[in-house]
Amino acid sequence: MIGSWMPWASGSVLALTVNHSGFDLSIFGPISVGLLLLVVGAVEAAGMIDRLAPGRLPIPKDWRIQNPVRSGVIAAALVGFAVPDLNAWVHGIHGSLATASLGPGLWVSGTGAFGLLWSGWLLRVRKSRGTQ
Repeated sequence: MIGSWMPWASGSVLALTVNHSGFDLSIFGPISVGLLLLVVGAVEAAGMIDRLAPGRLPIPKDWRIQNPVRSGVIAAALVGFAVPDLNAWVHGIHGSLATASLGPGLWVSGTGAFGLLWSGWLLRVRKSRGTQ
């Protein structure tokens, strides 16, 4: 969720710096990549709290997240969707006084997506072995 607000790309000319976060990358009009990642992260955080301390959150039983792999795939797809636009923006900034680079928000969001995929896989392995 933190990666949504962090800079996904930065460009600077002399003392002027421009950052693009996940909220600056639009998918469907006003809906941004950062907003969708924030929702996915919030749902997974609530699911994790519910899994660690059942009954503490007022979550309807059929809304509970059973497998974080789905959320990990969604998050990875959103990050992957943003990479070509960010690369085009970074490579579009050129000049002797201008620099641009991909920012930490992109990597933090990608690592979070990988973490969801990994934890979902571990949950499946533990469940299949009966050690949950």
